Amino acid sequence: MTSSSGWQPPSYQQPHQPSYPPPQYGPQYPPVVPVVPPQQRSQGAAVALELVPGLFGIFGIGSLYAGKITQGVVMMVSFWVLFWINAALTFVFIGWITGPLTWIGFLVLGVVSASRAVEEHNRRMWGG
Repeated sequence: MTSSSGWQPPSYQQPHQPSYPPPQYGPQYPPVVPVVPPQQRSQGAAVALELVPGLFGIFGIGSLYAGKITQGVVMMVSFWVLFWINAALTFVFIGWITGPLTWIGFLVLGVVSASRAVEEHNRRMWGG
């Protein structure tokens, strides 16, 4: 039946089928992941990270930078434990002597240990 108005029903089209890549045969290798070589640490940076915050009573950051996490955390916690012990000892005058000596000791010990930790890290990573 033809209509005189020119209207025709829409034509049927196939639904869109996604195209899949053809199957690959043979060995399947994982993607290549670039390997980043370990970075050499700077002794100057370790000393600065230990010295500058150490002036404000925050010790162990240089050791953390050098990869000695336990050593850095122990230094942080032990300084503050000793700080409060020395603060309590100021009431019997000895804290005025042991407090600054503790701070100076941690300042020197922190710088030396961070520097040695960086040397050890670089020697372990680079075999030098």
